[in-house]
Amino acid sequence: MNLLAMILSVVIFVIGMIHLLWALGSTWPCKDEASLARTVVGSRGIEKMPPRWASAFVSICLFGASLWALALRGLAPVQIPQILNFIGGAGLTAVFGLRGILGVFPAFEKMSPEQPFLSLNRRIYSPLCLMIGIAFALLTLSLPNWGWRFGA
Repeated sequence: MNLLAMILSVVIFVIGMIHLLWALGSTWPCKDEASLARTVVGSRGIEKMPPRWASAFVSICLFGASLWALALRGLAPVQIPQILNFIGGAGLTAVFGLRGILGVFPAFEKMSPEQPFLSLNRRIYSPLCLMIGIAFALLTLSLPNWGWRFGA
């Protein structure tokens, strides 16, 4: 499970770094802002990325999730009380799991029909979110010392 936590942490950290690049104004991996917006947001008729602060906020949240993955195995530089660790892990399971599942529903796809987002979402974004959610579920359910659940 420690290896899973480390891999999960690295994957989420890399995604956070990409969001940080966008917050700093980069259009990587696309040639311009319009193509980046169609690739990573996909809203109908989108030509500009959301405000940079939004990418910065997502980046900070992802860095926190990256640390949380380590905390679930006691590998983070700070120790989190077991009940908070469980709540955080369950929350991250829900956020990533729901994004992974809901991302392929027709209603979601109608909100974000632009290509290449739509095909990337089906092939990469939603499956990756679902895998991250499953990894968080596994880490959360394998928390050591589950005695706190029963008041021990």
